[in-house]
Amino acid sequence: MVRTMKGFCKSPVHALAFHHFQNLSFYKKKLLIEEIGDFQKIFETPVSSLQKMSDLSAEEAYRIQNYKEFHRFEVELSNIQKKGIHLITYLDKKFPEKIRHIYDPPMAICVQGQLPALQQPSLAVVGSRQASFYGKSVTTKLIPDFIEAGFAIVSGGARGIDTQAHRIALENGGTTISILGCGLNQVYPMENKDLFQRISQHGCLVSEFSLCAFPSKQNFPQRNRLISALSDGVLVVEAGKKSGSLITARFALEQGKEVFAIPGPILSHHYEGTNHLLQDGATLVCDSSDIFLALGIDKKKNRSLCKDLPSSFEKEDLNSEDEKIWNTLTQGISYSVDEIGSMVDVQVPQIQETLMKLSLHGYIKEVHGKKFVKN
Repeated sequence: MVRTMKGFCKSPVHALAFHHFQNLSFYKKKLLIEEIGDFQKIFETPVSSLQKMSDLSAEEAYRIQNYKEFHRFEVELSNIQKKGIHLITYLDKKFPEKIRHIYDPPMAICVQGQLPALQQPSLAVVGSRQASFYGKSVTTKLIPDFIEAGFAIVSGGARGIDTQAHRIALENGGTTISILGCGLNQVYPMENKDLFQRISQHGCLVSEFSLCAFPSKQNFPQRNRLISALSDGVLVVEAGKKSGSLITARFALEQGKEVFAIPGPILSHHYEGTNHLLQDGATLVCDSSDIFLALGIDKKKNRSLCKDLPSSFEKEDLNSEDEKIWNTLTQGISYSVDEIGSMVDVQVPQIQETLMKLSLHGYIKEVHGKKFVKN
């Protein structure tokens, strides 16, 4: 417990300076601020006293005591305030408790959007940037139940499953939080510019990096610990053998969070990671109730992904264009979206929408190479 915490930070410039202080782990920073309880006092504490705290080396204590670069963080704070971004430090009451209690919390986060979103129960939904049709369909199917239950959906704003998770949350009138691997002045990926704007209106964007920080490779594992920290559980929808989503899952386990995974075909490289998570003890998810049950929430079982496939479909579910696409498919031959488009006079977006509808109802399935075949 922070001994002198007053509910707000008296010196945000010193908080930023300490947060971005180089070559000192977040764990040691946490020990220091909990011992001293004031960011400015940390920089004013004599070297001999600092060395007695937090197991600091003489060099680390000396560098803290002789730090002189506060002006750059005066400029940073001014830019944060001009943009209407919330700076929340470790000493503030509004700092999310879920993040405060991890092993290595940031000393400050920047938040653009609605602060109450950070206090909602939440589920992290993560997965491959090269998401398959199946992975996106599963995401589309599961998320509405959590929105209905009052959960915020947390993800990383990346291409693929992250983007799908944010979009489906918004389309269902829900709250979503994107934790970024760059500063809030950057847009990455660029095609999500409009999506990020919507997220800030119906949730929030969160970053622990300086405003203009580029999306460097090393930033993403660091931000992944916050995705898991802010969530009550982590759902890995689709992950290859070396997916960054597995890093998020590892952080979740270290933080004592539940990890959930969607099973996938053993011949698909898209699901090597999730299938290994299941082997290692992650909760297998067939429908949303599996997650609710693990989180101690009583919800009736619905939207099953593992139910028996229908033997026939109801014609009234399909419009004329849907039927054209359905009649093109066979049980023995698989076709890609482009191949279907060459056989029917239907635009590609409509084909993709129809394939998702047919897949969700169990009428077709996706096979290797993003091709589709009748069940």
